[in-house]
Amino acid sequence: MFNAPVFFQKSGGSDFFCSITKTVTADGNKEQRIVLRELENLYSVGQIEPKLEVYNPQSRDFQNFIKKRCKAYIIRLLEENDKVYFSDI
Repeated sequence: MFNAPVFFQKSGGSDFFCSITKTVTADGNKEQRIVLRELENLYSVGQIEPKLEVYNPQSRDFQNFIKKRCKAYIIRLLEENDKVYFSDI
């Protein structure tokens, strides 16, 4: 649903990844494990661009979208069920 440009970045000598994992063993003891890894390749992601049009909630296009969606919902409900009352819709 989204496009986002990805850029390769050269890592410096001071770029590391630190991860802390907390687990509970079978006998109930709590263990904490710290992992420190050097980052060799870095990628950054730019601004996300939506593939689908995003409507302003007060726009005419949004109102038409909602009308079509409600109409499709009602038609699907009527086709799937034989006994549908107006109060159900």
